[in-house]
Amino acid sequence: MKIKFLILPIALSLLSCSNSNPGHVENFHVVTFDSNGGSHVEPQKVKHGEKATRPANPTREGYSFINWTYNDEEWSFVGYSVTSDMTLIAGWDANLYTLTLKNPNYNCGSITGAGSYYYDSSVTITASPLSGYSFVGWYDNNGLLFSEQENYTFKMGLDLELTATWSSKLYNLIAKSNDTSKGSAEIVSGEGYTGEEIVVSATPASGCVFKGWYQGSRKVSGDLTYTFKMPSSDRSLRALFLTEEENVGDIPVLLDEKTIVYGLYPQTNVDDSDLLATLDSLDYTYYDNTNGWCLYEGEYYAKRTADPYSKKYVFDNGTAIEEGKNYWFKYEPIVWCVLSDESGVYYIASSIILDAYIWEDNYACNYKNSKIRDWLNSTFYSKAFSLNKSYVLESTVNNGAETTDTADNKNACENTTDKVFLPSYQDYLNDDYGFENSPNQIEARHCLTSDYARAGGVYYSFNYMFCGRYWTRSPYSQKSWLVWVIDTDGNLKETGVYSGSGGNKGIIQGVRPALNIKLS
Repeated sequence: MKIKFLILPIALSLLSCSNSNPGHVENFHVVTFDSNGGSHVEPQKVKHGEKATRPANPTREGYSFINWTYNDEEWSFVGYSVTSDMTLIAGWDANLYTLTLKNPNYNCGSITGAGSYYYDSSVTITASPLSGYSFVGWYDNNGLLFSEQENYTFKMGLDLELTATWSSKLYNLIAKSNDTSKGSAEIVSGEGYTGEEIVVSATPASGCVFKGWYQGSRKVSGDLTYTFKMPSSDRSLRALFLTEEENVGDIPVLLDEKTIVYGLYPQTNVDDSDLLATLDSLDYTYYDNTNGWCLYEGEYYAKRTADPYSKKYVFDNGTAIEEGKNYWFKYEPIVWCVLSDESGVYYIASSIILDAYIWEDNYACNYKNSKIRDWLNSTFYSKAFSLNKSYVLESTVNNGAETTDTADNKNACENTTDKVFLPSYQDYLNDDYGFENSPNQIEARHCLTSDYARAGGVYYSFNYMFCGRYWTRSPYSQKSWLVWVIDTDGNLKETGVYSGSGGNKGIIQGVRPALNIKLS
């Protein structure tokens, strides 16, 4: 009995050891997946010491899945075992998207903002319309309006292509006659939208002649039918008509407070083949030896051998100007811009560049002794007012330093007494004369060139509708061989009076004469 009693506790003890931790073989842990803004991922129940199963990658709008991390370290489903409850966090990279901006009408405005941007980043696109245009909106590839705002900020969400659209502004367009009894003017086509092709037409009345289209006092075309692109501003054009008596040029005609017609000068190239043949065949009985005029059937003509500044230059009718070729030009009334009016004494300057001439044939910039002053008061004066000089006043011309670019200009000369002269540097800055007080590009100083001046060698610009460069009478303060000119864009700039090359040939610039006349 005693031995049997001892064996029983041992057996019980062995049985107890085999069941002392019955839950050990069933110890599980929960692995939770935090998708960090992505799609839901089911948690996993993993037995202690074993590995979790990699779930399908979650998805998230605008992002690409990278990995799962635990305590900021990448979790390896192959190499790491689960020994406790844990949370794995999803890592993401924001997608990079492309923003493409299109501007098919770049002449209407500019745009900015195209590039590559990460998802949900802030993007600003801008549209800057040029003068004369308005921004309509941004449109997507489906033609749907994305935004009407010129400056628009949004969050990037996908590859995107936007097109900027614009519209032309409508400006006031006027075409009128200076005197409806002498002729009519009409707008043939066009309404006045920026960049639109405008056609205007002039019809002279019986016994009257058409002298050209004028914008203010500036002649813009000599054609009865004038075609141009509408600028980004109001445009008022006047068709100038004269009676046959007024067209003679011997008596000043005050068309309005800003325009006077007086004198004659060769201006337009003759392109009628029959008339050219006749003029070439005339003998010297038709010529005025004093002025070189040729009088034929009541009209005056002059011949000039062409010496153009460039082989690319053309006349108003589009004919190329050939160097060394003889051309005929018709004498026409000179149209003058009224700069001031004091008790019937008018200070006037020609509305176009009438001719081209040198300043001097040496390096001196003294206006009193210059070649151009002598030429203005002899050759030009005799030609322009041969029929009647009585209205031209002899004027004391102020050439002092105060009329130049600096009040202490040592290159300024004595005052002169002249019938015809050039306006000064300060004249072209005078607001009262219709100019702006700025030496920079000013449209009011733009001046068209006559055919006669182009054949004579004036420099002009195709970009500024045949506007040319012309002299002032003012010397430049810093150099004794430079004087001020008005460039083709209306900018005041200094230039040399003498080239020192080309057979001692002086520099040729346009001539825009000025004078004082008394009407009453």
